[in-house]
Amino acid sequence: MWEIFKAKTKELNPKAEFIGEQWPKLATPDYTSYINAILQAKPDAVYCSLWGGDLVAFFKQAKPYGLFDKMKWVIATGADVSLARAMGKEMPTGIIADQRYYFHWPNTPKNQEFVKAYLAKNNEYPSAWAAQGYDGIYFLAEGVKKAGSLDAEKVVAALEGLSIDAPRGKATLRKEDHQLYADYMIGEIGWDKNYPITIVTNTEVFPADKVIYSLADWKKAQEANK
Repeated sequence: MWEIFKAKTKELNPKAEFIGEQWPKLATPDYTSYINAILQAKPDAVYCSLWGGDLVAFFKQAKPYGLFDKMKWVIATGADVSLARAMGKEMPTGIIADQRYYFHWPNTPKNQEFVKAYLAKNNEYPSAWAAQGYDGIYFLAEGVKKAGSLDAEKVVAALEGLSIDAPRGKATLRKEDHQLYADYMIGEIGWDKNYPITIVTNTEVFPADKVIYSLADWKKAQEANK
């Protein structure tokens, strides 16, 4: 993720400078040294790929230092619903984050129907993981239907290039590499009075062809791994 982020940042802004790196181990109990290193470096922005329990621990330890007010943060997994639940009112805001799916996006009948059904069954809003699980079963069912068979090879062939009307909008399994081709939403973590947890606000939606790993890059990676 870091290598891709650096390459794309340089592509968009050749003047960008990367002034430091920190690599805490998984399940690090104390982030003080990393927090101090970031404060001393005084970057304009920080790209972070911590997630889950590690990110919760980092948030709780870094917030008293005002770390999220002193510089801009980009955290790919920062908008995860489970993270928002764990942090509650202590969730830092203004962080740039993205999600493959969010319960308030897209604002379509299909997504509204999914969220309503999920809320009724689980008494909480669906996470991106819930939506992705739903999409997986949806794709499989449509693949079996299209193949007219449960034979694995026939179902795989039927799935290649298949599109579904998912809660996240139109989603297609790209034939060449089986990657999901779908639009992507990015925004800032913030509060909305309509919801009990933080959500992604100030959103911008990027079309699938702007965010998916290009076939040229994929082919290059395949060649390099041979």
